[in-house]
Amino acid sequence: MAAFPLSGPVFAHSAHRQTVSVLPSLRCWAGTNLKPGEQAIGVSKLFAFEGAPVRVSSLQAVSEQTAQEPDIRTVLEQVRSSSTTDAENRYREGSEYLRSLGFNSSADILRILDVAMNPNSLYSPYADKRRSYNSSARPLSVERDMKPVVAFMEAYGMAKQGIKQVISEHPPVLCYSLEERLKPLFDYLKEIGIEQPGKTIQARPTLLGLEAGKNLRKIVDYLQHNEYTQEQIISFMETSL
Repeated sequence: MAAFPLSGPVFAHSAHRQTVSVLPSLRCWAGTNLKPGEQAIGVSKLFAFEGAPVRVSSLQAVSEQTAQEPDIRTVLEQVRSSSTTDAENRYREGSEYLRSLGFNSSADILRILDVAMNPNSLYSPYADKRRSYNSSARPLSVERDMKPVVAFMEAYGMAKQGIKQVISEHPPVLCYSLEERLKPLFDYLKEIGIEQPGKTIQARPTLLGLEAGKNLRKIVDYLQHNEYTQEQIISFMETSL
């Protein structure tokens, strides 16, 4: 079950969809078997609460005939105080960090974090929709994963706005190891004659989807074998790949 913010405070989605009215201003979709005469309260796996995903871990069924509608503040306070998993804490921390980088859209933040942390994300991590799987996705730490990636890009002359653009267009970059993925890529771009790899990556974030020692080197070897000049190869990297 995954959640996506729509028009109400809570919106959940599952393979078995059943509309459940809880409060006039609190609605959710839930896949659950309710007994006749019952309604669900707070059915959701993840949803945005004040900019951070929260888990509602329990399903409360009450009789329509005997129960009074609870005050929405009470329901939301229960949500606020409910226990959360480590993954959800990381979503919350990641959301706060992305906002510090200039991301203001909750929808963009959810998309970026879901691609970066959820191996089964339904969002496409790449501009090329045929490449739809981020094999590096995992729960990320702001301190151990995200900040080092941002600092690495800053060291290559990328400004805050450029870094924001790269993350937005290629969210998996937040998952990449500096030593195993990013540094070899930037070093290889310099090796083939690109003097400012940071500028090139900012212009073509899709290059981050290539690994220097694997597919990128094969592409360059192919171009060299077919007698492309260094200038043509660089132009290809900066405009077409």
